[in-house]
Amino acid sequence: MTIDRLSSLSAQFAALRAELAKKSGEARRRPRMEDAEEASSTTGTSRPDSQSLRRQLATLVQGVDVGDAVAVNHVRPKVVKAILLWEFGASLREHAEWQPMIDAIAHALERDERFIHVFNQLIEELQS
Repeated sequence: MTIDRLSSLSAQFAALRAELAKKSGEARRRPRMEDAEEASSTTGTSRPDSQSLRRQLATLVQGVDVGDAVAVNHVRPKVVKAILLWEFGASLREHAEWQPMIDAIAHALERDERFIHVFNQLIEELQS
């Protein structure tokens, strides 16, 4: 799935998913297109379009200086939350591990220099 200019962040999440699956020793099954369509039609809900997500993320990172590590680290969990809620729906908040999951993803993104660089690029793209 591509999300327009947010594909770099999608790549980050894909890499993170692969790393988590590798560490846990579990292979994750990719849902088939028919499964996604069926789930969408049975719940009656659909995910907002990618432009909606882009606008929301642009609002979140507005005024964040990528040279200020504290500011970037502060906004990172908010961006992760927005993307996960967009991708999986608001019901994900009800999961018992919601906040620990956000924290784990945000910390993983801030520990790897590659992710830091790509995340900073994402912020700059969203601000332009």
